[in-house]
Amino acid sequence: MKAEGLSDQEVNFQKQNFIVKILLYFFLKKLEKRHLHAAKETEYLRLKRVKMSADDFEPLKVIGRGAFGEVTVSFKKNIFFSKLINFL
Repeated sequence: MKAEGLSDQEVNFQKQNFIVKILLYFFLKKLEKRHLHAAKETEYLRLKRVKMSADDFEPLKVIGRGAFGEVTVSFKKNIFFSKLINFL
């Protein structure tokens, strides 16, 4: 695969450059995937830290009332109960 007018040293240099370019391309792709994964993980952890409030639940039935609040059966995705406590 020797091109006309190129010495063996120039051909080897071109091959090395080609190999380095390929390795750099795959390294950057892997680095890009890591960065994307880290961004998704950060977003997931941020969403996981969100505090719940009474507005996040849909009350279905009041079970009991007391001096500090009321106990209701509520619905939010896979959570089916809540206890609301109102502090003065």
